[in-house]
Amino acid sequence: MIYLEDKTQVGKRASELYCNGYNCAKCVYMAVTKELGENEPDEKIIRICSAFGGGIGRSGSVCGALLGSQIVLAGYTGKIGKDDSGDCAYIKAAEFLEKFRNKFGSTDCKDINKGDFVSVEHEKRCSYIVSWASEKVLDRILELKKKVENK
Repeated sequence: MIYLEDKTQVGKRASELYCNGYNCAKCVYMAVTKELGENEPDEKIIRICSAFGGGIGRSGSVCGALLGSQIVLAGYTGKIGKDDSGDCAYIKAAEFLEKFRNKFGSTDCKDINKGDFVSVEHEKRCSYIVSWASEKVLDRILELKKKVENK
């Protein structure tokens, strides 16, 4: 079910998943797809998200919450086939990446969540990041769906 009046539900769900041991990319993907009405998130994509926690394999590189957001967003904007000219997915991915960078000052895990992966501070910060990313990517997808419906 889509909570149009209270989009914080998706953020709460993502945060709960994170606090229950799922990595950041999985949390965003699973929470948002459920909110968009998919009964069960795609297991293959959940497995793919496994590699993205902690900034891709805990390397501190690109934030897993950002990557999970991009996976969900591309699921609604991407094309199947080789022609990506003028692809909406590229444009929307770049826009969301910039929104994320503006909010957190970086797109890299090591920059936005300093410290080890097991500290309470790290867990609190990641919980906030997955919540924020889930809410914002859901907002973006709903905006895009509304535009399509109004055409």
